[in-house]
Amino acid sequence: MLAAFYGVTGMISRFRSWLSASPSAVGPRSRATAALALSAGALATLWSLLGWPPFAARSPLALLWALAVALLAGVALRQGRAARRDLFDSENRLRVLLARSAEVLVVVDRRGLVTFTSPAADRLLGRPVLGLQSLDFIHPEDRTRFTTLLAALAESTEASLAELCQVRAANAHGSWCCTEVTGASALAEPGVGGIILSFHDPSQQRAVERAFRESEQRYAAVVEAIAEGVIAIDASGRVVLCNASAAAIFGSTVDLVLSCKIESAPPLLFDMAGRPLGLDDFPALATLRTGQPICQFLCRFQRPGHDARVFSVSTQPIVRPGEPLPYMVVCSISDITDTRAASEALRLHASRLEFLRQIDRAILSALQPEALAHTVLDQIRSSVRCERAAVALIHPDQRELQILAISADAPDDAQLGRRVSLGSCPFESIFTYGMISVIDDLQASYDGDPALAHLHAAGFRSCMAVTLFANNELIGLVHLSSPRASAFTQAQGALVVELANHLAVGLQNARLFSQVSAANQRLRSLSRQLMGAQESERRRIARELHDEIGQALALIKLNIRALQRMELPETVSLRLEQSLGIIEETLLRVRQMALDLRPAMLDDLGLASALRWYVDQQARLAELEARFDLPEAPPRLPTEIETACFRMVQEALANTVRHASASQVSIRLEQSDDELLLSISDDGVGFDPAPVLASMRQGGSGGLLSMHERLLLCDGRLSIESSPGHGTTLSAWVPLQAGVTAPDAPTEGRHGTDSHPAGR
Repeated sequence: MLAAFYGVTGMISRFRSWLSASPSAVGPRSRATAALALSAGALATLWSLLGWPPFAARSPLALLWALAVALLAGVALRQGRAARRDLFDSENRLRVLLARSAEVLVVVDRRGLVTFTSPAADRLLGRPVLGLQSLDFIHPEDRTRFTTLLAALAESTEASLAELCQVRAANAHGSWCCTEVTGASALAEPGVGGIILSFHDPSQQRAVERAFRESEQRYAAVVEAIAEGVIAIDASGRVVLCNASAAAIFGSTVDLVLSCKIESAPPLLFDMAGRPLGLDDFPALATLRTGQPICQFLCRFQRPGHDARVFSVSTQPIVRPGEPLPYMVVCSISDITDTRAASEALRLHASRLEFLRQIDRAILSALQPEALAHTVLDQIRSSVRCERAAVALIHPDQRELQILAISADAPDDAQLGRRVSLGSCPFESIFTYGMISVIDDLQASYDGDPALAHLHAAGFRSCMAVTLFANNELIGLVHLSSPRASAFTQAQGALVVELANHLAVGLQNARLFSQVSAANQRLRSLSRQLMGAQESERRRIARELHDEIGQALALIKLNIRALQRMELPETVSLRLEQSLGIIEETLLRVRQMALDLRPAMLDDLGLASALRWYVDQQARLAELEARFDLPEAPPRLPTEIETACFRMVQEALANTVRHASASQVSIRLEQSDDELLLSISDDGVGFDPAPVLASMRQGGSGGLLSMHERLLLCDGRLSIESSPGHGTTLSAWVPLQAGVTAPDAPTEGRHGTDSHPAGR
């Protein structure tokens, strides 16, 4: 019994070790076979034990032993079923992989007969080759090479991979295709017992390799063609790639650059301040150390015996997957020396244009020659380093220069207005021979010349003079002085000449503007005197008409009345009655003429009362409805303002009666602290003001021209609003404080002329 027990336990332990073996060591079929064998052995042992006499009586020990053996048999059967299922799944996966794989697999025996083919082999060869000689689908010229491969694999005692062999095999189209064959000996493997051959079509790989070579050639061509220098540096600091542009930038050859190592390179790179770059400052080494790209690092490259060049360097790291730091850095190098020089020249040109624009703006805004000269001199001193700059103009007698303006660190106002004889001017020659004259060193040129004495005494060593021409006429010069010798360059001289030309134009314009302003002031004064004389003459004539002619007519009327009381013939009485009518009408006309010339009410009661009386009287005569918006007791205004406003209403009302066909006229008078507003409106037919204003500017439209000129003498302005069918409004604004000016002429607005907002 003990022997049987030990036998069963030994089988169980061997069974467990067999089942627990790895699938690579024991295949699924072997495991299933072992499980069935052990199950059969266990049943046989159980049967023999049950037939043993001690167990025949079915004792508890026998039952326990039988139960253990039955349990062991069940486990063995279950493991066997699992092994068969694994075997089936493995074979199915292998079958699917072979069916769908593009890999051509062929198994041949020692004689070269095909014992197995994958579906891909049948598709490639176009026919089933199982059982055929493998040499039948190999090109005759390649059979020797193929046979040598098979022989080498057949002689191998263990599984090994043969060298690559290229042969031509027949394909499905009846032609030959180039293939690569690799083989492995599996003669000792049970279930295989042959040589495994793998046929591979190298055309796709060759296409990939060809595309890779073409891409590499394109990359190399692009790198060589670009104008920027490109170098690649590996982790050791050695240059491994360099294009021709980079070699040209460094003034070397590609081979010399490729043989360089950054650590041993001569110190030719400097920062923008001129300090040599240390190894830690090199962009490529910094990128290798940190893995961070650098963009547009500026540095100077200085070769012995050559001018310094400015480089812009950008770096890009190249990192392998999974590695923190790059194994290579690509550097892009650009020589931006010429670009920076062009940018600087462009900046200076733009600055110069801005400078000239400021000068032109100063010329347009500064109407006084002194202010303009000071502005330009300050601008000149900001561009040309000098301690003193002055402008002198030729006096009208053409024999003297008069200092107009001085700009200096310590200006001497006592020199302003000082006159210098042309004969004693140290730059007398430029008035005849040129635009510019420069004295580089007064100490070397001074030999007691009185023309240079005051400059030498003031401590100046160099000076420059530039003439001012306007309309081909010499009007003065610009003089610059410096205590340094040779302080002025040719470029500075050209700049001063250009600025002097602008200054000459500005001074000439300022002089002409001053002359025109003086002429306008004289004209305005004469016009004011003329208007005053005209009003005085009107006042005198009105007084003469009222006092002399009016009284004479009244006496004649009284005498005729006295004659009528006498007994006279009827014919004489009729004649006297007719004479009385004529005298009465003449007296009315004389009084009206006197009022039109100068109403006494305007002088006695003021503008508002005179307007109310005059407009009311004329409206009754013309059968118009008059409306008034006048202050009850306005303060008295200057005589010329009251006269101008009254004459404006006279002229406007006359135009309304003659041309407007109106039924209503309105007068508005509004006075503030600093301005007087007077407007007259009607509801007549209206008109287009544009042609009327154009005619007025050319001397026509005498009524509007008279109104405008009278208001202009009072610094007032006139506005006309009118359109056909919508009536007319004339508005006048007259300043009541000194210094308030007005436009020279009315301007067109929405319906004709541009009016003040208060007049709409």
